[in-house]
Amino acid sequence: MKSIFSILFMTFISISIHAQSQVELLLQDAKQFNAAFLKGDFDKYVDMTIPSVIEIAGGKEIMVTNAKASYEMVTKSGLAYESIEPLKPSKFMFAGRDLQSILPQTIITKIGKTKISQKVYFLASSSDEGKTWTFLNLEPYDTASIKTYVPAYTGDIEIPTAEQPELIEDK
Repeated sequence: MKSIFSILFMTFISISIHAQSQVELLLQDAKQFNAAFLKGDFDKYVDMTIPSVIEIAGGKEIMVTNAKASYEMVTKSGLAYESIEPLKPSKFMFAGRDLQSILPQTIITKIGKTKISQKVYFLASSSDEGKTWTFLNLEPYDTASIKTYVPAYTGDIEIPTAEQPELIEDK
Protein backbone atom coordinates (compact mmCIF):
# COMPACT_ATOMS: atom_id res chain seq x y z
CA MET A 1 0.00 0.00 0.00
CA LYS A 2 2.81 2.35 0.91
CA SER A 3 4.54 1.70 -2.43
CA ILE A 4 1.34 2.45 -4.39
CA PHE A 5 1.04 5.78 -2.58
CA SER A 6 4.70 6.52 -3.35
CA ILE A 7 4.23 5.72 -7.04
CA LEU A 8 1.10 7.88 -7.26
CA PHE A 9 2.84 10.72 -5.43
CA MET A 10 5.88 10.58 -7.72
CA THR A 11 3.63 10.47 -10.81
CA PHE A 12 1.75 13.55 -9.58
CA ILE A 13 5.02 15.40 -8.90
CA SER A 14 6.36 14.44 -12.35
CA ILE A 15 3.19 15.71 -14.09
CA SER A 16 3.29 18.94 -12.06
CA ILE A 17 6.94 19.58 -12.92
CA HIS A 18 6.29 18.86 -16.62
CA ALA A 19 3.32 21.29 -16.67
CA GLN A 20 5.37 23.91 -14.86
CA SER A 21 8.22 23.60 -17.36
CA GLN A 22 5.71 23.92 -20.25
CA VAL A 23 4.44 27.19 -18.75
CA GLU A 24 8.01 28.46 -18.30
CA LEU A 25 8.92 27.52 -21.89
CA LEU A 26 5.75 29.13 -23.24
CA LEU A 27 6.48 32.37 -21.34
CA GLN A 28 10.12 32.32 -22.46
CA ASP A 29 9.12 31.93 -26.11
CA ALA A 30 6.40 34.59 -25.75
CA LYS A 31 9.03 37.04 -24.47
CA GLN A 32 11.21 36.28 -27.53
CA PHE A 33 8.21 36.73 -29.85
CA ASN A 34 7.34 40.04 -28.18
CA ALA A 35 10.95 41.26 -28.24
CA ALA A 36 11.16 40.52 -31.98
CA PHE A 37 8.03 42.59 -32.58
CA LEU A 38 9.20 45.48 -30.41
CA LYS A 39 12.63 45.55 -32.13
CA GLY A 40 11.08 45.32 -35.58
CA ASP A 41 12.71 41.93 -36.24
CA PHE A 42 9.84 40.69 -38.39
CA ASP A 43 11.77 37.68 -39.73
CA LYS A 44 11.97 36.31 -36.17
CA TYR A 45 8.42 37.48 -35.39
CA VAL A 46 7.00 35.60 -38.38
CA ASP A 47 9.15 32.54 -37.58
CA MET A 48 7.34 32.44 -34.22
CA THR A 49 3.87 32.84 -35.74
CA ILE A 50 1.61 29.78 -36.00
CA PRO A 51 2.70 28.07 -39.28
CA SER A 52 -0.80 27.65 -40.77
CA VAL A 53 -1.30 31.43 -40.53
CA ILE A 54 1.95 32.04 -42.44
CA GLU A 55 0.85 29.58 -45.12
CA ILE A 56 -2.59 31.20 -45.52
CA ALA A 57 -0.95 34.66 -45.67
CA GLY A 58 1.01 33.53 -48.73
CA GLY A 59 4.28 32.50 -47.11
CA LYS A 60 6.93 33.98 -44.88
CA GLU A 61 8.18 36.67 -47.25
CA ILE A 62 4.71 38.12 -47.82
CA MET A 63 3.86 37.96 -44.13
CA VAL A 64 7.12 39.72 -43.17
CA THR A 65 6.39 42.47 -45.73
CA ASN A 66 2.81 42.87 -44.44
CA ALA A 67 3.91 42.89 -40.79
CA LYS A 68 6.51 45.60 -41.51
CA ALA A 69 3.98 47.70 -43.42
CA SER A 70 1.35 47.40 -40.67
CA TYR A 71 3.89 48.26 -37.98
CA GLU A 72 5.16 51.28 -39.92
CA MET A 73 1.63 52.52 -40.58
CA VAL A 74 0.73 52.34 -36.90
CA THR A 75 3.97 53.90 -35.66
CA LYS A 76 3.84 56.70 -38.27
CA SER A 77 0.42 57.61 -36.91
CA GLY A 78 2.12 58.41 -33.59
CA LEU A 79 1.61 55.20 -31.64
CA ALA A 80 4.68 53.71 -29.98
CA TYR A 81 4.79 50.21 -28.51
CA GLU A 82 6.55 50.37 -25.14
CA SER A 83 6.20 46.84 -23.82
CA ILE A 84 4.37 43.55 -24.18
CA GLU A 85 4.29 41.36 -21.08
CA PRO A 86 2.98 37.77 -21.16
CA LEU A 87 0.79 36.69 -18.24
CA LYS A 88 -0.18 33.25 -16.92
CA PRO A 89 -1.55 31.11 -19.76
CA SER A 90 -4.85 29.23 -19.67
CA LYS A 91 -5.00 25.48 -19.29
CA PHE A 92 -3.20 23.44 -21.93
CA MET A 93 -5.29 21.37 -24.30
CA PHE A 94 -4.38 19.06 -27.15
CA ALA A 95 -5.89 19.94 -30.52
CA GLY A 96 -4.91 17.00 -32.67
CA ARG A 97 -1.13 16.76 -32.25
CA ASP A 98 -0.76 20.39 -31.18
CA LEU A 99 -0.70 21.57 -27.59
CA GLN A 100 -2.56 24.87 -27.29
CA SER A 101 -3.23 27.55 -24.70
CA ILE A 102 -4.63 31.05 -24.57
CA LEU A 103 -1.95 33.52 -23.49
CA PRO A 104 -3.07 36.86 -22.05
CA GLN A 105 -0.60 39.69 -22.57
CA THR A 106 -0.49 43.28 -21.40
CA ILE A 107 0.50 45.72 -24.13
CA ILE A 108 1.64 49.20 -23.14
CA THR A 109 1.50 51.80 -25.89
CA LYS A 110 2.15 55.51 -25.96
CA ILE A 111 0.53 58.20 -28.07
CA GLY A 112 2.20 61.53 -27.48
CA LYS A 113 2.41 61.84 -23.72
CA THR A 114 -0.44 59.41 -23.07
CA LYS A 115 0.29 55.82 -22.02
CA ILE A 116 -2.32 53.14 -22.52
CA SER A 117 -2.47 49.58 -21.21
CA GLN A 118 -4.53 46.85 -22.82
CA LYS A 119 -4.91 43.16 -22.06
CA VAL A 120 -5.09 41.12 -25.27
CA TYR A 121 -5.10 37.41 -25.94
CA PHE A 122 -2.87 35.24 -28.12
CA LEU A 123 -3.24 31.62 -29.16
CA ALA A 124 -0.07 29.74 -28.22
CA SER A 125 0.53 26.50 -30.08
CA SER A 126 3.24 23.84 -29.79
CA SER A 127 3.75 20.91 -32.14
CA ASP A 128 6.47 19.37 -29.92
CA GLU A 129 4.60 18.90 -26.62
CA GLY A 130 5.49 22.32 -25.23
CA LYS A 131 9.21 22.54 -26.00
CA THR A 132 8.75 25.40 -28.49
CA TRP A 133 5.79 27.71 -29.07
CA THR A 134 4.29 29.78 -31.88
CA PHE A 135 1.71 32.55 -31.46
CA LEU A 136 -1.20 34.43 -33.00
CA ASN A 137 -2.85 37.61 -31.75
CA LEU A 138 -6.54 36.69 -31.41
CA GLU A 139 -7.90 40.23 -31.40
CA PRO A 140 -9.30 40.13 -34.97
CA TYR A 141 -10.75 36.61 -34.65
CA ASP A 142 -13.73 34.88 -33.09
CA THR A 143 -14.02 31.16 -32.40
CA ALA A 144 -15.43 30.40 -35.87
CA SER A 145 -12.95 32.46 -37.90
CA ILE A 146 -9.88 31.24 -36.01
CA LYS A 147 -10.52 27.74 -37.37
CA THR A 148 -9.93 29.08 -40.88
CA TYR A 149 -6.42 30.23 -39.94
CA VAL A 150 -5.60 27.54 -37.38
CA PRO A 151 -7.39 24.37 -38.52
CA ALA A 152 -6.09 22.44 -35.50
CA TYR A 153 -7.96 24.78 -33.13
CA THR A 154 -10.88 22.81 -31.72
CA GLY A 155 -12.73 25.55 -29.88
CA ASP A 156 -12.30 23.72 -26.58
CA ILE A 157 -10.44 26.73 -25.17
CA GLU A 158 -12.64 29.80 -25.08
CA ILE A 159 -11.21 32.92 -26.68
CA PRO A 160 -11.75 35.83 -24.30
CA THR A 161 -12.70 39.23 -25.68
CA ALA A 162 -9.87 41.77 -25.63
CA GLU A 163 -10.35 44.23 -22.81
CA GLN A 164 -10.86 47.93 -23.35
CA PRO A 165 -7.68 50.01 -23.30
CA GLU A 166 -6.99 51.73 -19.99
CA LEU A 167 -5.32 55.09 -19.54
CA ILE A 168 -2.34 54.63 -17.22
CA GLU A 169 -0.50 57.93 -17.62
CA ASP A 170 -1.18 61.30 -19.18
CA LYS A 171 1.54 63.92 -18.76
